[in-house]
Amino acid sequence: MRKYFVTGLLILVPLAITLWVLNLIISTMDQSLLLLPERWQPKQLIGFHIPGMGTMLTLVIIFVTGLLTRNFIGKKLVYAWELLLTRIPVVNSIYSSVKQVSDTLFSSSGNAFRKAVLVQYPRQGSWTIAFLTGTPGGDVRNHLVGDYISVYVPTTPNPTSGFFLMMPRSDAIELDMTVDEALKYIVSMGVVSPEYVVAASKNLKAVPPPI
Repeated sequence: MRKYFVTGLLILVPLAITLWVLNLIISTMDQSLLLLPERWQPKQLIGFHIPGMGTMLTLVIIFVTGLLTRNFIGKKLVYAWELLLTRIPVVNSIYSSVKQVSDTLFSSSGNAFRKAVLVQYPRQGSWTIAFLTGTPGGDVRNHLVGDYISVYVPTTPNPTSGFFLMMPRSDAIELDMTVDEALKYIVSMGVVSPEYVVAASKNLKAVPPPI
């Protein structure tokens, strides 16, 4: 009976978590229906709520926004809007920080989370997987002697929290695995390992620093 119970858990737990995450995402995106006048909302038009309608509306809004801001006039409007936000106290610091992070993560030319690396953490001789995020900047760079890189060390099994470290480039080893494979490895606590590839380890000294 114990083996049957464990087998059932192994099948149902991943399914339940997947459905819970999807329901959370869809429910959150469905809130965009509140942007519509009440008489235009699907519940008023057809008499009942259809899950996912807000998700479709959100995707349309994102697509149209990207389409409109790709031309000359749209870029000018975005520039004017951002200029206005930078003049508002408190809003300026929050918006600027969030925008820098989002530009780095979602830009096609960004370098965040483009490489998985092996680093020693939290002590010498103990290894973990981290993600290359760039190089130290600002005044921090003036206090670090040598070639340093910035890495993000995610926690297990929740990779959305973690630690930001700056270390010598020579102390990190580039892994021959994709970011997706590394994330699966971290989330599964090492249970789901990528396919083993016989290859020489590459030191990050051979990797050009991110722009």
